[in-house]
Parts: sequence; C-alpha cells; structure tokens
Amino acid sequence: MKKRYLFLAVLILLAMIIFACSSTGLLQSTPKAVTTNEAGVVLYQDDFSNPNSGWDTWNQNGSLVAYQDGGLRILVNEIQYDYWSRPGVYFYDSRA
Repeated sequence: MKKRYLFLAVLILLAMIIFACSSTGLLQSTPKAVTTNEAGVVLYQDDFSNPNSGWDTWNQNGSLVAYQDGGLRILVNEIQYDYWSRPGVYFYDSRA
C-alpha cells in the first residue's frame, strides 16, 4: 500500500515539473539552426521590436521575461536568482 502512494506521489511530482517547465519555456520546440562559412558575418541580431521573434517569455512568482516598450524586459524579483531567455536559435561550429 505504501509503495502505491509513493508511486502516485512521484507521478504527481513529475507532472508538476513538466507543467512548470512548459509554462516557463524550458520545454520548447527545436530551435532554428544557423550556419555560415563566412568570417565576420553577424550570425544573429534582434532589436526586440517584434514580440514574435522567438525569445522565451514567462511570468511567474513576481519575476518575468516579457517584451515591453520595444525591448525584452527581464525582471528578477527574488534574492540570489538569475533568469535568462533564449532566442530559439542554435549556432553550429561558431567561435568568438
């Protein structure tokens, strides 16, 4: 009987983790690939004027990542936390 409750608790915990990841953008579709062989070519730039440009956005527990006033706002409202957003683009064989 105790094993059944433990199994049920683990399933509920996994469901909560999956829900949390999907609502914060951690579970996202495969990003677009960018490749080029030319030296000095700008691989990616964004002025954040288009809210559909692909950056992860979310709002949770008073912190958020959102398009706002022509920019991408990252508000961290928790002590000793860092948040970021990804543009939905993956770069192959790149170096600085």
